[in-house]
Amino acid sequence: LDETVGLTLTATSANANLGAPSAATLTILDNDVVSVTFSSATYAADEPELLQRDFRASLHAAFTAEEVEAQLRDAELDWLDVVVVSDRHLVVSGQRPG
Repeated sequence: LDETVGLTLTATSANANLGAPSAATLTILDNDVVSVTFSSATYAADEPELLQRDFRASLHAAFTAEEVEAQLRDAELDWLDVVVVSDRHLVVSGQRPG
């Protein structure tokens, strides 16, 4: 059974403006393989190159605290603490046991 999700970009910061399109539809096929691609040429085509680069980078840097904790567990680094310090920043810290 395929799953379909609507995605909408709504929040901006630092005087940024959302261009068109700001919405997309994501379909996850029944084979459970997921691939999501956002194109800066589509979503930031009229923006300066610097903003296009920032947009591309932001798409690769959006992990939740829970996702980081899961990655640390998978890497057997679950002794590290993850603290959310702002709406965009996490701090990972700790001291290796032993």
